[in-house]
Amino acid sequence: MVIENNFWTNLRIYQLWRFIILNFKILKGVDYSKRLPKFVIKYKVSYVVTDGRQPPSIMNTNRPPQVGDRIQLGNIEVEVIEVFQSIPPRGEFCFLQANCNFTKDI
Repeated sequence: MVIENNFWTNLRIYQLWRFIILNFKILKGVDYSKRLPKFVIKYKVSYVVTDGRQPPSIMNTNRPPQVGDRIQLGNIEVEVIEVFQSIPPRGEFCFLQANCNFTKDI
């Protein structure tokens, strides 16, 4: 009788231990799956000046241009009036086109 009680007690402790360990593994997997990817999106932006004072320029940036941003292209400063995606993203590169208005000569 003592041996039998010892067996069931040890089995319950073992089952509890396995249950806790498996739940930790599951929680760790869920936490890992919710992490954001560790790559940085790079933007290739084509700047097109609407009045034709400057030929279209392509620049690599780490952030997308926003409407209202002022950018220096060569010897002129332009203001972004429209931004749209020119072709679908490929890997870590996103291709954008920014239409701009001339603001001033530098």
